[in-house]
Amino acid sequence: MNANAEDYEPVGLVTRAFEILGAFRSQPVLGVSELARRTGLPRTTVHRLANQLVEVGALGRVSTRFRLGPTLFELGNLHYPPKIRETLQPFMEDLRDLTGGDVGLLEKVGTDVIVIQAARLRQSNSTLIRLGERRHYEKCVGGRVLVAFTASRPNAKQRKIIVDGFAVDHGVAEQGRTACAVPVRNRQNRVLGSLMVSSPTILADAELERFSHTVHSFARTITLAGQTAQVEFLAQARPKIQPVLEP
Repeated sequence: MNANAEDYEPVGLVTRAFEILGAFRSQPVLGVSELARRTGLPRTTVHRLANQLVEVGALGRVSTRFRLGPTLFELGNLHYPPKIRETLQPFMEDLRDLTGGDVGLLEKVGTDVIVIQAARLRQSNSTLIRLGERRHYEKCVGGRVLVAFTASRPNAKQRKIIVDGFAVDHGVAEQGRTACAVPVRNRQNRVLGSLMVSSPTILADAELERFSHTVHSFARTITLAGQTAQVEFLAQARPKIQPVLEP
């Protein structure tokens, strides 16, 4: 089958469209030539598909170049409704203030994890906890938690995470920072995501124990928050714990 015919196969067309959309992860505005270079697709294919994506609002025009369009924002909000975001954000901000670290809620997509909600410190330098940040699960402690708790046959490292109830990273993913992540479950105890906190310092063992306990407490609160949109109920679910780190 020649390349031009393959472009019109349904699966091939969808795959190529998402390759184009995915190229914008590292740069917000791209031209046809740059898109072709990043995706490895023929320039004519990129030009044709980019124009079609503009027509449906998946891309927008910036002079002769392109950017992501409003339709993707709209569909993204359907996946993670604003009501849920608004409900969870106060709890994530409380966790940020209690721990003195950046807080992220992560979801697994294939072999990657994506930060779908975040509460960052005002002058944060975390590269892991940023809204929309996507990493391979092995390069993110939140991803390792998700894989461990959803693996059908967990290996030794994953079994340790399951027994401990959390995973920790001491300065490997981010130099000079300790990150801790725990699973977030639904009412049926199914793991839906992970809650990750990245402290701007390396924590000692005693601090880490309290740190992980705090993250666990808020993960349970987020589970309750995901089951209801009633603010009064959520206020009663707020965990009563002391700050882990001095301000």
